[in-house]
Amino acid sequence: MIFKKKIKVSKIKLIKGKNLELIGIYTFRDEVKLIEMQIDETPLNIQFDDFYLGNGKQNPNSQAPYLEQFLDSTGTVRVSSKYGEMNQETCPTRFTFFLYFLHVGDVINTPYGKYSVMQIQSMPKRLESIIEFEEND
Repeated sequence: MIFKKKIKVSKIKLIKGKNLELIGIYTFRDEVKLIEMQIDETPLNIQFDDFYLGNGKQNPNSQAPYLEQFLDSTGTVRVSSKYGEMNQETCPTRFTFFLYFLHVGDVINTPYGKYSVMQIQSMPKRLESIIEFEEND
């Protein structure tokens, strides 16, 4: 008699029909990187809780985005507070967030797909004066 053990499979439920573009990954400080993305979604519907760094499934120790900030469509004006509060809804939405200890070869998981870190660039001048940072305790 052959017994088959049921294996619980964890699936990432991808949100289809939403185009998420990785615009760039920039060095903010040595250990802190700034990620810039744009998505065909309104800010309130972006599921930042499901963004995380790492290969494998999300767990309580997975690193998540920090200080999400929203930009205008040109990426030259911040349209939110440094804590992501906004007075207006936009679509598509351009945004940034911070991750610590991100390196080339790492994977950023999102509900819209996985993004491999292929390169880390210098911080663009257009973002230097508009993005705010606060140390994470």
